[in-house]
Amino acid sequence: MALYKILKDFSGSQRGFTPPVRFKAGQVVELNEHLAEVAVIHGQAELAEDTAEPTATYEPTEVKIVAPTEPTKPPILKLNKKA
Repeated sequence: MALYKILKDFSGSQRGFTPPVRFKAGQVVELNEHLAEVAVIHGQAELAEDTAEPTATYEPTEVKIVAPTEPTKPPILKLNKKA
C-alpha cells in the first residue's frame, strides 16, 4: 500500500467489507489500491511525497453480531374494527 495525503474528509473501507473509517484532511495514510483510486478520482486524496511519514494508522474494527435472546413479535393490527 502506498502513502496518500488526504485532501478532504471522507469515509472509506480498506477491504470493502469492513466498516468504513473516517479519513481527515491533512493526514498522511496508507490506502489500498482500490480505495486510493476512488479517493484520487474524487479529489479527496493525492499521492504523498516520497519522504512523507504516516500521520495516522487505521486498524480494522471488529464487529460482533449478537442474536436477540428472545424473538420479538410485531403487534397485530385489527383492521376494520368498529368502535
